[in-house]
Amino acid sequence: MPVEQGAQLDDASLWARYQWLPNSAVHASIGSHSGHSELALESLYLDYRPASVPTVEVSAGLMDASFSPNASSHPSGRDFAETSLLAAAFWGGSIHDLALTTTWQAHPQLKLGLELRDGDFFPASKGEGAQVLFVETNQQWHQLQLNAGAWGLQAKAGQRADERYQAGHTHGTSSLLPPISVLPGIASWLVSG
Repeated sequence: MPVEQGAQLDDASLWARYQWLPNSAVHASIGSHSGHSELALESLYLDYRPASVPTVEVSAGLMDASFSPNASSHPSGRDFAETSLLAAAFWGGSIHDLALTTTWQAHPQLKLGLELRDGDFFPASKGEGAQVLFVETNQQWHQLQLNAGAWGLQAKAGQRADERYQAGHTHGTSSLLPPISVLPGIASWLVSG
């Protein structure tokens, strides 16, 4: 998709964390993204680490996805201002909605996680839910570092049309219609496959 001419603000965010109890914290952020002049609540969630099992973390509230770096990115946190093609095709740029997330640091180099989401993102339908299982590993050999992961997303989008580039909130820098309408086919394949 073409980039609009001239200078524009791609991303502005204010983030805060309050340590509520020794093993609990509240996180909140507000932000504004290209194409939107008003501030919006980006996240508001509570995380908790049980004292008896410090390798487990439970988070609940309005939050970004954590199963993949592409699933939740903002222009200020990327190498390039434009959203990657994979993130744009899979979920319109970024995922953030109501969720319950549990992660377990099974080993210093291995993390397992489960996300139960409301589904207010493409290709899911709001209120229909979306479930994600993921695994991440971080390995280091001398000067070489490997970060890898795998995830599986299950969501239903029977009642939701692909309106990502016509209206609504996106984390990309453009809201124009794509020149070739292949994204609905990709999304249908992802949901049915």
